[in-house]
Amino acid sequence: MTLKLGVLGIDHGHIFGMLTNMLAEGCSCETWWTDGPAVTEAKFRETFPTLTRVADARAVIEDPTIQMVLISAVPEDRAALAIAAMEAGKDVMVDKPGCTTLDQLAAIREVQAPPAGSGA
Repeated sequence: MTLKLGVLGIDHGHIFGMLTNMLAEGCSCETWWTDGPAVTEAKFRETFPTLTRVADARAVIEDPTIQMVLISAVPEDRAALAIAAMEAGKDVMVDKPGCTTLDQLAAIREVQAPPAGSGA
């Protein structure tokens, strides 16, 4: 079974290596979203011409066929996008830094922690 990816944010050049390497490992990707214009957008569209830009991040987050989300949004938005994706049951790969505040770090830890009493 092929791991299907979605992309949230293309605001940093690391998204090229993240996505290229995951595709080289046999993953697939059809959709991406970014908030507003990104300086990397022209190159991203040229590099990945078969991917479709969606108008809302929720289209990626709520797509039940997407199993993993790659995030390279502006740094202050990465934690919230990662949390939303994890809450939707997705695995997440986030460009560094994954968060920019201690509150964001605490929220990430909370969402990824095993449920109490799960034995994990």
